[in-house]
Amino acid sequence: MNNYFCTNSGRDCNCPPQPPCPPQQQCPPPCPPQQQNCQSCNEPVPQHNCCCPCGEDFRRALDLICCPQLQGLVDTATFAFVTDNYILGTPIGAAPDGTAPSDNLTAPAATFVCGGDNCESLTVSGTLYPATPDGAALATLVSQVALCRLGAIAFDATETGDGATANFQTISQFLGQRLRPKKPQECTTIAEALTGAAAVRASTVTVGPLVVQNSAIIGRVGDVLVMANSTDNRFYFICANKVDFMG
Repeated sequence: MNNYFCTNSGRDCNCPPQPPCPPQQQCPPPCPPQQQNCQSCNEPVPQHNCCCPCGEDFRRALDLICCPQLQGLVDTATFAFVTDNYILGTPIGAAPDGTAPSDNLTAPAATFVCGGDNCESLTVSGTLYPATPDGAALATLVSQVALCRLGAIAFDATETGDGATANFQTISQFLGQRLRPKKPQECTTIAEALTGAAAVRASTVTVGPLVVQNSAIIGRVGDVLVMANSTDNRFYFICANKVDFMG
């Protein structure tokens, strides 16, 4: 019986060389600091990972509407959080018709807490519904929503103060000044196609069960589109990587 002494290299004996370890695909969720300068929030360079393409961009977009300049203008009790299978805050209603800005959300009523988010989720509350038209509410208590599962967020301008229409216009102007479209590259992404210099400023997009029709595109935060619906005084943050159809 032969006794072999093998070194780590496998070159000093008759042992067969060991194959190299295959590369591991890991997607650790990065947690960079979230402090934003709300006076000059020009779009930062997004740092994406393979598992969560829009999570960090959703947080940056929400940081914008939590700026002191918009305090009291965003109704934090009229949010909707859309995933592939569920919606927090409202059931899905009938598909929009006509040509006016609209969507298929019944009445967003989830609550979002500014500053209450952690690395991977947002602090929210509301009623959970299946992603089917007029689906029955689920008897489930919800306090967090996972950022990496989100396809879209919707919220309304508050009706207090100068009224919803005036507040909607103020929010639109604030976001429009801070979200500058980038020049499209040779290979144009969905986000670049919808927000580039030559893009149509109103568009229809679908993401999961949500349909947003003929609504203005204000700009984007990384791969999150920022859209505005003047009919309902409503805004949308939409993950471009989860858009199914657009027109």
